[in-house]
Amino acid sequence: MEHQLRQSVLVERPESRRIIEAELGFDKERVTVLHLLLPLAAALGFCWFMVFVERTEPLTWLAPLGLLLFVGAAYVQLRNSYRQAAGLVLGGALLALLLTMQISGNMLVAFGFGPLISAGMALLGSRWGWGMTVVASIAVLGLPAFATPEAASLRLSVLVVLWCGAWISWVTYRPLQTLMSWAWEYLRQVQSQIEELRNSRAELSRALASMDHAYYRIQQANYELERARQAAEEARRFKAEFAANVSHELRTPLNLILGFSEVIVLSPQSYDTPLPEVYRGDVEAIYRSARYLSSLVDDVLDLSGIEASRMALQLEPIDLRQIAAQAQATVNALFTDRGLVLRVCLPADLPSISGDSTRIRQVLINLLNNAARFTERGGVTIGASADEQAVTLSVTDSGIGIPADKLDRVFYEFEQLGAQTHRRYGGSGLGLAISKQFVELHGGRIWVESRVGEGSTFYVALPRDQQARFMLPLRSSTTSWASSNAQRLPEGPVLLVFDEDPWTARALQRYLDGYRVYPATLDTPAEIVPQAILVNVHAPPGPWPQLEQVSAVYPHTPVFMCALPTRRDEQHVLGADDYLLKPVSREQLFAAIERLMRPIQSVLVIDDDPEFVQLMTRMLGAAPQPYRVYKAEHGSAGLAQLRALRPDLVILDLLMPEMDGYTVLRTIRQDPALDTTPVIVVSARGYDQEVVRASMFGAVRGDGFSIGDLVAWLRASIGALQERE
Repeated sequence: MEHQLRQSVLVERPESRRIIEAELGFDKERVTVLHLLLPLAAALGFCWFMVFVERTEPLTWLAPLGLLLFVGAAYVQLRNSYRQAAGLVLGGALLALLLTMQISGNMLVAFGFGPLISAGMALLGSRWGWGMTVVASIAVLGLPAFATPEAASLRLSVLVVLWCGAWISWVTYRPLQTLMSWAWEYLRQVQSQIEELRNSRAELSRALASMDHAYYRIQQANYELERARQAAEEARRFKAEFAANVSHELRTPLNLILGFSEVIVLSPQSYDTPLPEVYRGDVEAIYRSARYLSSLVDDVLDLSGIEASRMALQLEPIDLRQIAAQAQATVNALFTDRGLVLRVCLPADLPSISGDSTRIRQVLINLLNNAARFTERGGVTIGASADEQAVTLSVTDSGIGIPADKLDRVFYEFEQLGAQTHRRYGGSGLGLAISKQFVELHGGRIWVESRVGEGSTFYVALPRDQQARFMLPLRSSTTSWASSNAQRLPEGPVLLVFDEDPWTARALQRYLDGYRVYPATLDTPAEIVPQAILVNVHAPPGPWPQLEQVSAVYPHTPVFMCALPTRRDEQHVLGADDYLLKPVSREQLFAAIERLMRPIQSVLVIDDDPEFVQLMTRMLGAAPQPYRVYKAEHGSAGLAQLRALRPDLVILDLLMPEMDGYTVLRTIRQDPALDTTPVIVVSARGYDQEVVRASMFGAVRGDGFSIGDLVAWLRASIGALQERE
């Protein structure tokens, strides 16, 4: 109760908070002192009682007996309030002294008030001490024992002792109280800080437990992500293998269909019996359908390459007016046959952009073919507009239009407007999907606006500011650097590529966004300051002298070396003089023969497919100067005929049973009698479908690498390789 009252005072009087808290702290110490004083007072009272109870003076035993009673009451009251217990003890002692003085008449007993007053100030404070001093002084002045003239001097001495003792006790107690107040305040602050630290430790423990749980969840998420990545990588690999296998399986029969129909239509004289005119139209239809099917296979492979993140862009500044003119020339015959008008309305000040001209032209051709297919009357208009961010091409037709509920699905793979529409107008459903992928690879977007019965408008927005993403077109090592420097170079670090085959620099230019990649030689002008140099090491240790020369020219520039196979390397590794991808047209075959730059009169065709052999025979027989054609159905038979007949040229398929084309090529190049025979490889699997891998990678610098540079480079390389695992 007493503590609650004092706490209420503490709340009601904030200015006395520190003093009351100190008093509350003193109370704890006073209780301890009181616990020690009560037994001492009881012992003194008992001894006092035993001494006076045996004396003959009457009632002298009442004083110690009263003291014992007050001590007992104090013991009982101590459970409720120590201040009341202390008051009982001090009051009992004061009354015992007064009673003793009155009964015995001994004035010396009054000197016992001094210790009692000091105890009162210590236990109950200065107010109690001064109060007891006043009571004792009144008793000294009022008791009859001090009224005699003999006791006057003693009374004065007693009063002086009382008040001096009270003053000394007060003076002693006051700094002690201040000191105790400071000590208690310090103790309270320490306890508060300990409590705060305890709470902080509890919060830290909870935070650590939460972090452990979060770390566990992150680990689980990482495991799930890793499994998902592996599953996606496996799916991508299966998809790539499927696309490659489908490519091979489809291109082989397509090559035969296209080849034979082309020979029948374009070179009917190669047959002994002329084709009846009634069949000619049907063969032309077969030829057109085969060409369409071949383009569909290419579309599927393009789409597969885009989704597998293997489709790269050949980036260069392009003129959209020129792109539109080329697309118009490509599809002009289609529009003329359908009786449609194709208009190109591009502003003369249309700005150029950076991009892959082939892919953008393919997008425009796809849109024009799509517009022509669904337009029966009127025509198609190519337009363009430009703002600060992008150049937007538009292809507007007067065709059947697209329902509103199909507008968001026209860019899906194999999506058609309906079965009836598909049967009437045809189409594979891949052209718009591929166009969308090509546009997004350029950082642009494509969309359509349409009304049924009124026509459609397809928009292609391509960003103008591509300096951060695209680079200038590559030049061959013979290009004049003076003319190239006249052009405005985009910002970005420079990478010089030393390689005889420009394909290496072109491939790196496609994939290294933000870099200016240039094929270079040791004669590259000094004003081109590269941040790095790459030397493609085709056959180490042969290129080491070139590495030393490059390091000497650029002593402070890191020179990276790698063994990256190129198209020329692939051709050299195979030992072939040329490489054709099925389906092969007459023009491609004759162009490859002309590139040999040697007289060719006889040709040996080695292929396990007799129909392909027959096709090659027809094509070679339909040449302006027909070739003698020898046939072999497998590799060993081909080698035997090659040794016996010594033809001027070998046309070889790579995938054959028993002895494949790779073995045949190695045998030819290892035989001194045959190694001069030119070989043209014809395959259904292209080099672009293979995963190009470098067998080694390293770095050198003319002035060397410090340990810090080496550690930083190793850490970055290890991290990059681990992310790709």
